[in-house]
Amino acid sequence: MTPKDSTGLVLVRVFSDTNNIGYYSVLHDDQCISLLPIIETTGLRDKPIFMDPYRIIDPCRNVPLITYYKFTKYRINAIHNDPRLDLGFYTEENKPSRLPKKKLKKGDIILFMAGLAQYPPEIWFFDNVNMRKILYNLRKEGKIGVYIVGGLVVERKIEINNSQWNDAISKYPVLTYSPHYYRVEKRNTFAVLGKGFYIDPPIKIAVLTTKGYRLTRKFISLIGYNNAEKLLRQNFRKSRYILVEHDRLEKILFPYTEFY
Repeated sequence: MTPKDSTGLVLVRVFSDTNNIGYYSVLHDDQCISLLPIIETTGLRDKPIFMDPYRIIDPCRNVPLITYYKFTKYRINAIHNDPRLDLGFYTEENKPSRLPKKKLKKGDIILFMAGLAQYPPEIWFFDNVNMRKILYNLRKEGKIGVYIVGGLVVERKIEINNSQWNDAISKYPVLTYSPHYYRVEKRNTFAVLGKGFYIDPPIKIAVLTTKGYRLTRKFISLIGYNNAEKLLRQNFRKSRYILVEHDRLEKILFPYTEFY
């Protein structure tokens, strides 16, 4: 297999899970997804609208996004609204990076994974629920999974040191929407710019049961059994750099994409 007939893929898990908010993003009955960014835990010099869950409106149900954070045990001041597939970028702390910075090149694809759960729709109207019990019951029913929800076709890679943000913003104004720009203590940042897309409906890659995760055939077909197993063993945090044939991408991934 040569580079001419393959594309480099990297899979990265983003958005809420049990390690930060305490539960997963929302997959509604009509397959609409309410993606919940993780909670911003660093000090901010300012809180823009796009990091304020009280002011962001969920497109699925036309309610403030904070509606879906009501059962978290963590204090919410702002959310880490990144990646921005609608704006075509992803930013993260430069060290340690979850992306293979040296291997990643123009035309490669970063796929974003997220945990999604099919919650009983009425729970968001309650003031208090036993979320641990609900999650357990959803696992028994096979209503929690890991999905590929979107991606970014790489066009440019940028490393931004603490003192270089003004220059970066001047060259790439879209980075004013990066949460990293608003941190009081700016850390070195790695940014990827490109063409973002959502996958509708999202591609289920694993189902979470009471006995653990079960990989889907579609996911194994996409990246191969060995790569899928390695990703499973480290809880879908990130993959290595994987070469995938164009025909597999076109058959499995692209029929469901909505590019920006």
